[in-house]
Amino acid sequence: MNNCGFSFLTGSSSLAMYVLLMEYVGKRHRHVIGTTLWYFWVLSLMLLALFAYFIRDWRTLSIAGAAPGLLQIIFWW
Repeated sequence: MNNCGFSFLTGSSSLAMYVLLMEYVGKRHRHVIGTTLWYFWVLSLMLLALFAYFIRDWRTLSIAGAAPGLLQIIFWW
């Protein structure tokens, strides 16, 4: 899979998350919540770098990164 497809999917999901969050927040607090949302994105990128430091094999790192998402799908049903 090339990186172009991944970037397209990541951008659309982050845009949908931003719009959904803005619908739940009142006009008075939208600027604070909109900025705070991207703090979590940066925090997740830093955690990925930390995981990659401790888990050197890329296959194991991929499984460790996907496991929380799989658990979320299982508990969603």
